[in-house]
Amino acid sequence: MQHGRLVASQIGLQARRAGLDIIGWSLERQGVLANDIVDDTWYYQSVLPAIHNEGFALEAMHVFVQELQLVGLFSDWAGTPAYYANCVGYGHNPVTRSSHAATSWTNSVHKDWLVFVGIVIVEETKMSHKGGHGSKSIDLQLFEVNAKAVVRDYYVEPRIDYRTISGVNGPLVILENVKVTNQQNMLYLHSSDMRMIVLQGQVLEVQGSKAVVQVFEGTDGIDNRHTHCEFTGDVLKMPISEEMLGRAFNGSGKAIDGGPPVVAEDYLDIQGQPINPSCRDYPKEMIQTGISAIDVMNSIARGQKIPLFSAAGLPHNEIAAQICRQAGLVQRKDVMDSHQDNFAIVFGAMGVNMETARFFRNDFEEVPCLYHLGCMQNTALFMNLANDPTIERIITPRLALTTAEYLAYERDLHVLVILTDMSSYADALREVSAAREEVPGRRGYPGSITQLPILTMPNDDITHPIPDLTGYITEGQ
Repeated sequence: MQHGRLVASQIGLQARRAGLDIIGWSLERQGVLANDIVDDTWYYQSVLPAIHNEGFALEAMHVFVQELQLVGLFSDWAGTPAYYANCVGYGHNPVTRSSHAATSWTNSVHKDWLVFVGIVIVEETKMSHKGGHGSKSIDLQLFEVNAKAVVRDYYVEPRIDYRTISGVNGPLVILENVKVTNQQNMLYLHSSDMRMIVLQGQVLEVQGSKAVVQVFEGTDGIDNRHTHCEFTGDVLKMPISEEMLGRAFNGSGKAIDGGPPVVAEDYLDIQGQPINPSCRDYPKEMIQTGISAIDVMNSIARGQKIPLFSAAGLPHNEIAAQICRQAGLVQRKDVMDSHQDNFAIVFGAMGVNMETARFFRNDFEEVPCLYHLGCMQNTALFMNLANDPTIERIITPRLALTTAEYLAYERDLHVLVILTDMSSYADALREVSAAREEVPGRRGYPGSITQLPILTMPNDDITHPIPDLTGYITEGQ
């Protein structure tokens, strides 16, 4: 329900920006909740005639909706599109038209209405670009992305559903008799307890008809009889936008600052793409941190990856916060892109306690930055707490880096990424490896061999060939 209200508000905002004031204002104001549509006749007396009066191409809608019916996006009520168009034309309430219509509409109104709204706006956009009845030029790509958000969220039918869980081992779930799936595919696990929790997972390994799935939110409430799994057929993607700057998110990328969800400009795979090192520009400029020991003795160049080694009890969190406050581009006369508006920070925290998380939030929001009124203005914050699922820490740095890649390669910003603590990320990988019964010394933490050979020198002569050659073999010690 909340997702429907959000998407309708987002689409309404985009429609209003495009000049479709009536439908845009209506959608943005109401939010399109299923109960509102069923109970509020104002929608059918005002909004639906407004759609008709705006001149939307309903005939094109019918064809598109029928195509979506074939793939299961709409309910099995075959008369919905034509019947809906008829109601739009006369401003009638579809719910009170007949009992069969009321039942079918009530069952499918949440999904079908949102899909229809997205299709209407996209089709109107296409016709405006072709010189049709659209009044203003509309960003077609942006509208298509927001239309996908209507049915995105990995809830598109038809789905492949399995109830073949054979075992649960820590954060891993083992499925049997899996027909079609690939590694990195996303799926949803519907728990069978009274909470009706939907857990998010990812295919980790496929061997024959068995699949190993890692669950990000933990495996509480999962049993092998009633829990069923829905494969989405897609990899894990995150909604991305430049509006993420100045916002705080949890380790899964959900907003935790009390603000509205970010309107997605694109959906990007968090696994990213490998970059050819030979194609990188030679670093010539630096990023100043405001710490003289770093800027003078160990300058950080743009595009560089440099670790900061610390230990328990040392103020590495304070240093990270200080760098975030003071970091910026070096002002030079011959450099055109050194303005601070071209600089952004992505901060990712993994496995931090509540005190540390509160310190970061307060420090970024309350303490003035060197170039900005507040540190959060140019910062995207991702935080995975110590009491959050351990497996969530695997995707937290990937979310942060995906955000940084979008800002750098799509928005041409210079981005500084700060990640703390990478040991928590490595421990999460170790937990998954332990659940898969992998040998720790071979993959998780590579082992070492230390030799201590004892040799007796003939006649106490160290120049004898045996001790002399042995000294060379053993690094000369």
